[in-house]
Amino acid sequence: MLYKMSLSIKKIALLIVFISSNYFAYSQYVNKDTLYFIFEKNNGSKPYYRGLKKTEKNRILFNDLVKGSFFYENKDKADTLNIKRLEEYAVFKSKDIDSLVKAWRKKNKQGLIDYYGKIYPPFDNNGMFKTYLIEIINEECFVIYPVKWRNQGVKK
Repeated sequence: MLYKMSLSIKKIALLIVFISSNYFAYSQYVNKDTLYFIFEKNNGSKPYYRGLKKTEKNRILFNDLVKGSFFYENKDKADTLNIKRLEEYAVFKSKDIDSLVKAWRKKNKQGLIDYYGKIYPPFDNNGMFKTYLIEIINEECFVIYPVKWRNQGVKK
């Protein structure tokens, strides 16, 4: 009985190792880049839906002034920091997203080809980037939100 039990445990351990190795092999073919965007509110010069922040039950929706729409899920951890720390972050503008996507594809070209057999598989911004939105609250502090791109499949 003890032999059968230890054999079952070995099989389970082997299965866990196999699943883990497949997960790590899958996760290593591309690397996500980290992007930081500053959320700017609409001052009336853009259409009403741009630069809009809307709080819902379990999330906050952010519409960028130029391009892009994001959501922050309340289960994720936002952080409030001193404004002096803002200079520590390399902040991008949403108008630069197309060039950032091209650069990401170029950097991950071999991994994409190895895994998919081509460089342009159906991949979205959530699969390419770990994105943060920075909201300046006042002259003393800002909040940094881990966000997902709206209207794009959420890929890990």
